[in-house]
Parts: sequence; structure tokens; C-alpha cells
Amino acid sequence: MSKSIDKISKASSSSKKQSIHTDTTNTEDFMSSVSNPDSNGRKFNAEINNLGIINMKSKNLNHHGAYLLCQRLKRDFSIIHSVDLSDNQLEDEGILYLSISLRLCTVLNTLNLSNNSITEYGVRVLLENLNYRYLKYLNLSGNKIGNKGIEHISKYLPNIQLQQLILNSVGIDEEGAKSIGFALMSSNWLKEIELSSNNVRLSGAVLLCRGLIGNNSLEEISVSYNNNFGHDGIVAMAECLKINKSLRIVDLASTKIGFEGAKALSQGLKSNSTLKSLNLSFNPVTASGIYEILKSINTETSSIEYLGLKNIPIQKHLILIIELIQQRRKFNCEYGNMVVYPDTINVKTSSDDESMIKLARFLGEKRMRLIDLFRVLDRGNKLEMDKIEFIRRMKLFEPRLTQKDLHSIAKNLSTKETIYYRFENLFSVALYLEC
Repeated sequence: MSKSIDKISKASSSSKKQSIHTDTTNTEDFMSSVSNPDSNGRKFNAEINNLGIINMKSKNLNHHGAYLLCQRLKRDFSIIHSVDLSDNQLEDEGILYLSISLRLCTVLNTLNLSNNSITEYGVRVLLENLNYRYLKYLNLSGNKIGNKGIEHISKYLPNIQLQQLILNSVGIDEEGAKSIGFALMSSNWLKEIELSSNNVRLSGAVLLCRGLIGNNSLEEISVSYNNNFGHDGIVAMAECLKINKSLRIVDLASTKIGFEGAKALSQGLKSNSTLKSLNLSFNPVTASGIYEILKSINTETSSIEYLGLKNIPIQKHLILIIELIQQRRKFNCEYGNMVVYPDTINVKTSSDDESMIKLARFLGEKRMRLIDLFRVLDRGNKLEMDKIEFIRRMKLFEPRLTQKDLHSIAKNLSTKETIYYRFENLFSVALYLEC
């Protein structure tokens, strides 16, 4: 620990004389207000004494405020179980003061130090002094701790009972992801990890996902906005989903998943029966990629209840598959604009889509497949019928559909004046899925 403290002291000594007085007046006034027996002081003391909570988010404390806070609370740290000092620019020097006091926090459960300009040195000092017996939540997001800082965390991770680790935007790349991956292989307590807005990529992305394969505790992982996660990372995640039975939530938003990545991911989803939520928003997956994903989760074995496709254009036949999944189980899908033609963007359709959704609901109520409906209507087994005859027979079969609905459905399914039993635009999907 002494070496870490020396590094921090040297790093901060050049700026200490200038920065120690930057916000001294405001900080001292604030600390004075919570120490005095007025309304603010009584409220602050009550939170400490009765709730064991320090919530001083965005108070502009800096490292000098951290020192004053530790002096003020040196007798109370033994009863504190929750500390939120996020957005205070404490820097490594402030973490040095705080970490010495945190030794006394024997019941500390939650610690949020996000956005405090902490580096790898501050992380090392913090980890060397924390009491981990009850610690369940640690948030270091927004601190540029880098790969070295992640190495320090990874060394402790397998041996502590931490359940939530939030490391969004901490400046890690391939090497940092490898460290986390290796740590996950032997971690038995962690339930949630967030690694959003970093640069997890290449072999780091692969090893991170491989670390999940043998992990039986992790339920939620986010690697969103790692724009270089890459095809190999997605393939490794797909392999993980084939084997891992503990994951419930996976966030892959904005990781540049294309069609091939979506196709690989769909193979992993086919073998997975435990995942509840999958976020693929802001990815160029294409309509064909969405089709592969929907096909893999439109099964009796899939447990997915949420699929995120925000900002991704979607076609009418994909809407129908979503409706069919919703008839099978609880399911919610968020998606972008409706499009008419495959893999095009920003082309909105008319209100005819509402009629197609009504058709899907009708089929669900009747427990019919789309192909069954056409077999019922196509009495002569001609594999085709004109629009007028289709509308007449559908009206007899389902009187709740309005004339406008029937014309819209016929328009969507027709080629000129004839409705063919070739299912070119919509029913090929249903036949393939046997919905």
C-alpha cells in the first residue's frame, strides 16, 4: 500500500497547492452546514445514524472535500453501509483520504465512486483498503482506470462476494477485457457486470465471452457501445449462449453486428432456454438478420421476453412473426421504422400494417397456421384465388374484420388481381417456421 500512496502523493503534489483551494470555501461551507445543529445538519446526521447512508452525489467536493468528509465522519464509518460520492472529482488524492476511512466500514454494502477522475493508482489504493465482507455493489464508471486498473480489480474479483460491478467508460481495451474474462472463469458470486462504452475488441472480446462459458453466477452482462466488438466477439457470445445457463440479460447494443453476426447469434439462441432479454439495438443487422433472430426465438424452448431492435428498420412479415411470438408467450420487441422493401431504411408504410396485425391476432385466436387458413379458403385446391373471392370467403370466416381491413390484407398478399398460394412476401416465413 505504501508504494501506491507514494505514487499518488507524487502525482498530486505538483497540483495540490493550486487545487486544494479551488473550491475550499464552498466545500467548507457545505461541510460546516451538515455539522451544525440546524435543519441540514440534523437531516445529515439522521441519515448517518439511522440509515447508515452517505449520499453526496455532485457536491463538488474534490479531494479537499473528501478529507473534510472523512474528518467529520471518522466516528461514524463503522455504521455506514452505503456511500455515493459520484460526480465529485475526488481524484486519486481524495481516494487516498477516503480509503483510509473505508477500512472502518465493516458493513459497507454499496459504493459508488463514478466520475471522479480516478486512475489506476487510486483504484489500487482503494482495493487494498476496502472491507469486502459485505460489499455487493461497486461502481467505478467514468474513471479512466484503464487496463492496469482492471488488472487490479480482476485479481480481487474471484475472492470476494461482489454481486454488481459497473465499469462503463473506464478506458479499457483488448487487454482489459482479457483480464475480466479470466477473472469471470473463477468468479462464483458476481451477478451483473457492465462494460459499456469501452473498446472491448478482438481477442479481448473473445476471451471475455469464453470466460462466461464456465461461469455459473453471472445473470447480466452489458458490452453495449463497444463499437469494435467485432464478428469474432459475437461468434464467441453465440457459443457462450449454447452452454451458459445462468445469463438472463445480454446487452449488445451498438456493437456493429451485421447479418453474419446475427446469423451466428441465432444459432446460439436456438440452444438457449434461459435467456430473458437480448438488446441488439443500433446495429446494422439487416432485415434478414432480424429474421434469423426471430426464427430462433419463435420456439417452445426459448424464454426470451424482450428483444431490443431500436433504430433498426423492420419489415411487415417480421411484425407478423413478432405477433406470433406474443401469442406464444409474454414478449416485447422495440424496433425502428417500418419498411416496405428488404434492407432499406426510412421508408414508412401505410396504415395497411394494422390490418396485417389484426390478421395475425385472428390466427392466434383460432390456433391456426397461415398455411391452414389458405387451405380452408382455397376450397378447390387451385393454389390461387382472385381478390374478390378472397374477401368474400374471409368475411364469412371472420366477420369482425372490416371491409377496409379485408381490402388491405388482400392488397398486401396479392399479385395484380390474384392472390397466389406461393407465399412470396409473407407466407414463406410462416411455412418455414411452421407457425
